[in-house]
Amino acid sequence: MTPLETLIVSLISAIIGALITWFMTRLSSRRARFIYSVTHNRVGISTEDEIFGSVKLIHNGKDVKNLWLSNVEINNTSLRDFQNVPIQIAVKSPSVKLLNQTIRINDSYPSNVYLDDKYKALISIDKKTGLTEKQKSLYFSTREFNLPNINRGDKIRIMFLVDAEDTSIPELITTINAPGIICKYRPLVNLPLDLNHTILRAIKFGLLISAPSIILIANYFENATYAVLASWILGLLTGSLGFIISKIWDRIRKFLFD
Repeated sequence: MTPLETLIVSLISAIIGALITWFMTRLSSRRARFIYSVTHNRVGISTEDEIFGSVKLIHNGKDVKNLWLSNVEINNTSLRDFQNVPIQIAVKSPSVKLLNQTIRINDSYPSNVYLDDKYKALISIDKKTGLTEKQKSLYFSTREFNLPNINRGDKIRIMFLVDAEDTSIPELITTINAPGIICKYRPLVNLPLDLNHTILRAIKFGLLISAPSIILIANYFENATYAVLASWILGLLTGSLGFIISKIWDRIRKFLFD
């Protein structure tokens, strides 16, 4: 082996070693991903109408202007199990109030709502003074939970009755402040639009694969009939190959950089 060849092999080995080290570092330091989405369904609205009359909503003896059923769904999409996971859900606007809540873990409704102990202490009612304005503000704006176990693949759904002063859809923000966990919001997309986007991406990836493949086919097949037949088969498979490659690329990108 000549000195130049030895140098080239050494450089290639060093690059491969650096890439393996970088990949293992990313793998060891990667945080687990929790994905959450929020949906809202209107339950009713208080209104005064000259023709149809008045409609009044009452919750626990108090008037409610706009009543919503809000569902916060949290998914552990990682390959790790966690214990004592703190979850905070807060309203974005002071005109929105959290009322009652219930929790569902996978397909079961536990009797324990899993409110955080410190949070429960903050909103505990003194028999003499009653519920203070500060406690009301905290209760209506924030809920803090502490779930003993969230295993890989678990789905947590927390449902709230929400009162909003205006008719706009309320906004709820979910936060998980725990080591090794990153919580990201993923909106529920419109299926036809998402499907069109997926098809376009598949075509783009398929074309990127097809271009060099056609060059290889032209150089490999001396018979024009075989070359045309191979190109035709490649054209039929372009969309499928593009879809597979795009999904593999998405998983690699999310695994390494998210």
